[in-house]
Amino acid sequence: MQIYYVSGPPTSPERFMYTERTKSTVTLDWKPPRNDGGSPIIGYIIEKKKQDTPEFDRVNKQLCRATNLLVENLAELHMYEFRVKAVNEIGESEPSLPLNVVIQDDEVPPTVKLLVKIKRNTISVKAGEPIDIPAEVEGLPLPKIEWKKGETVIGASTDQLKMHTEILSRTNAKTKIHIAASVRKDTQLYTITGSNRLGTAFQSVNVVIFGKKTKRLK
Repeated sequence: MQIYYVSGPPTSPERFMYTERTKSTVTLDWKPPRNDGGSPIIGYIIEKKKQDTPEFDRVNKQLCRATNLLVENLAELHMYEFRVKAVNEIGESEPSLPLNVVIQDDEVPPTVKLLVKIKRNTISVKAGEPIDIPAEVEGLPLPKIEWKKGETVIGASTDQLKMHTEILSRTNAKTKIHIAASVRKDTQLYTITGSNRLGTAFQSVNVVIFGKKTKRLK
């Protein structure tokens, strides 16, 4: 007796979700179907529609070969419904379970991390030596960054103290205080704060300047 295996369309993709969204985009992610229908999966079709419209529109003109897709040019604060279909040589699967997404920036509370190893939150150096206090600030919206020396906000760099901040992405920035040649009056508590509408985070470092820099005898 011969056994014949009949190929057919695959089953639906699974675990359909979004991993990131902005004011105009959403990144979709899914898992392949459990059953490919006896024929390899050759791609995926993603469809979308606004909540108040009856028909789905195809998002990708060409088959998506990956199991994720960035969907662009979406209307901010609108609700969209997405679904994905798997495709093999026989045909298309039934749509996945629908995914409803409001298009807006994700929000993440601030975090602040010092990028220097210190013991007991204290940096001790000899007078005349340099000091660097680097930190990383993350959050969405990108937190407002503020440095303080004691209770005084450091508004701008000076000849003695340089402050530099570099924005790396919409969620991440690196910032640093640099003192080229420390003096006794630099002894103080330095605090880096990151704040957005979800809250505030901070880290503090005690800086202690001791002794005087002495010249080496030749």
